Amino acid sequence: MILGLFFWIFLFIVCLFALIKSSDKLVDSAKDLGLLLSVPTIIVGIIFLSLGTTLPEMITGIVSTASGYSEIGVSNVIGTMIVNILAIIILIGFIKKEYELKTSLRKDLIFLNFLTLLFVLFIVDLKYTIIEGIISLILLITYVIHLYVSREKIIDSQNNLGLTKQQINRRIINKTMIMLVCFALLYFSSKYLVKSIVTISDIIGISKSFIAITVVAIGTSLPEIFVAISAIKKHELELTIGNIIGANIINSLGVISLSVLFGKILISNIAFFAIPILVITTTFFIIILNRKLINWRHAIFAATIYLAFLSGLVFLI
Repeated sequence: MILGLFFWIFLFIVCLFALIKSSDKLVDSAKDLGLLLSVPTIIVGIIFLSLGTTLPEMITGIVSTASGYSEIGVSNVIGTMIVNILAIIILIGFIKKEYELKTSLRKDLIFLNFLTLLFVLFIVDLKYTIIEGIISLILLITYVIHLYVSREKIIDSQNNLGLTKQQINRRIINKTMIMLVCFALLYFSSKYLVKSIVTISDIIGISKSFIAITVVAIGTSLPEIFVAISAIKKHELELTIGNIIGANIINSLGVISLSVLFGKILISNIAFFAIPILVITTTFFIIILNRKLINWRHAIFAATIYLAFLSGLVFLI
């Protein structure tokens, strides 16, 4: 039994790593393919960057729902949204000590506030219907259109790659093959990630939702966390804050709305417990961004919120 547990924990770690790396590689290959096909940079940015970092949550949500364990996908989404916000505040507060935002994010914060509250309204009755999914998908499409029209037009100099037609065709085939391999890895890593969660929870008697809302949520937040660390080093914090806002909006709208097309959505008590934490976290995030200041005190408060959240989850196991 102990050996079996270690095997499934090892498989869980491998699948989580494969899910994150294949998502990252898929986004990079898709961006390169877009340039090779002369797709404008702005379109590549919206489709592959704004949506790219939420891909692990989307695939996990769809696969878990199709496998009959939708509570894993829902818990992962809520946990990831909480981790995304608190992690960026903690990283900025502890690394920079104090940072004053240079641009206003008012419109994006209004979107985030409204769509998070709508998401909470949809799941607070412990159900998520097809109608709610359709509404969310319509709003997601509206948000992507908003991203498109609100961005300045970019002259795409990168499309002039200085390659022969034969070289471009070879690269297109190469990038397409890489993307197909990544899609296969995404499917199988998600499938066995869900299977490992189910098996581990059965062996040690811990709720599947607990694993999803903690370990998996942190794991699928790693793309956003790595982007944040890189942006802090390059002094491009507005970029990563915008990425977190966009990722949470897409998580709240896209993941469960797509998952509900593959099966019935169930919401566990652990996910229900996390709903007030999500509201508190999002409200805190909006307040400090409206004030255009993040400091080490905010980081301590954010860390306290997450520790309190984990402590509450332990009592629910």
